[in-house]
Amino acid sequence: MEHAIYPYGSTQMVFKGPGIVASDNGREKSATLREIATRVYESRTGSPDHVLVIGGDGFMLDQIEAHADLHLPILGLNAGTRGFLLNSGSNQEIADRLARGAVNVYHQPLLLVEGVTSSGETFQAFAFNEAFVRASTQQSGRMRVAIDSTVRFDPLSGDGLMVSTAAGSTGWAMQKGAVPILIGTPQILLTGDATSSKRGRFSWAPLSSNSRVEIELLNRDKRPMYLVVDGKPRQEIRSVTIRMSHTRAIELAFFPETDLAEKLMQLHFPS
Repeated sequence: MEHAIYPYGSTQMVFKGPGIVASDNGREKSATLREIATRVYESRTGSPDHVLVIGGDGFMLDQIEAHADLHLPILGLNAGTRGFLLNSGSNQEIADRLARGAVNVYHQPLLLVEGVTSSGETFQAFAFNEAFVRASTQQSGRMRVAIDSTVRFDPLSGDGLMVSTAAGSTGWAMQKGAVPILIGTPQILLTGDATSSKRGRFSWAPLSSNSRVEIELLNRDKRPMYLVVDGKPRQEIRSVTIRMSHTRAIELAFFPETDLAEKLMQLHFPS
């Protein structure tokens, strides 16, 4: 049973041990950053106290899933392009910051996703970015949507409906028209994909981090829908409930020089 509650905001830490390095070797810059990390870590002893991910946002997301059970802070170095979840800088800056070890660690609770498949089996999953209910065919889906036990749409029709964390708000949710929110903000986003109700088109809405979203499919035999968790398609469903987990979170580490607010501003006002 869930009982512990992760705090929002950041905690200052200093990494003194070596990091577990995961590197996307398909990127040209990864080799240089990996060599920098090797030089920094070779003088450190003891058990690893963080995971170092070198790559782009997609690789970072894969490594977050792969290393979640270690319960170590995850520090990303950007070897890609945008790198919203990652730290950037010159090679010398990266070397100096890794050696210093000072970071701000943000607790990002995962989404707890529970539901019933089309065959009647129950399931549970966790999402770092988003849980997305999507139409399985070219026909739009029809859903009954309740938020905190109050029915808000009956029905909501469209291509899909997504619940995103703050970290996930810069991905699919933003592509579907939602305004991204800062990591550490106690909110989730509800975003429609070409959705409409009796009152007209629904685009997106911010919800409290304590909100519980219940989605029940209507006419599912003719209008099936399936679940996508962090970009990975899962099974067709009958219903799903999505809320923040109170016990499972990912700790994202950023150098003090990494300005998350500025990263968000660059999304709103790209140069």
